[in-house]
Amino acid sequence: MTIEDIINELEGYRSNYSLDEDEITDFFENIGEKIYALNDIDSNSLKRIIKSFFTYLDNHSPNLEENWTFIHLLESLNKPDYKIYNKILLDFNNTTPTITSVLLLNRYINSLSGDDWKAKVNLLKEISENSDFDTCVKKAAADFYNFQSTKS
Repeated sequence: MTIEDIINELEGYRSNYSLDEDEITDFFENIGEKIYALNDIDSNSLKRIIKSFFTYLDNHSPNLEENWTFIHLLESLNKPDYKIYNKILLDFNNTTPTITSVLLLNRYINSLSGDDWKAKVNLLKEISENSDFDTCVKKAAADFYNFQSTKS
């Protein structure tokens, strides 16, 4: 299996409310095995793979429930520095946030401190107040904003 095959499979996958959670979990476990079977993924290919996870999110309703296998796999791809992942995560949340991407943003914020923490918490507030975004997404962002604000 090539990187292109994996990206096409990710971007073409459509989960819906009629699918059992186990089916979605199985899909992402299978994708994870395929990704980790590749040897020496260069940074450009890694960036393309990570972007394809966000394309998956973008292809679904913004209020699609999170899948923890998806989340853990995505977060594991760019260890230990997460530079590629963090940039794509922030770009996505600035333009087309979903419940899952806001959850991912909150998890990222938990690793920050100081001015970085303040800036990313402010992004949660901006998402929660943006009239262009889905109501469920704005509510999730507001809940995480309130949670993070209690930590200051």
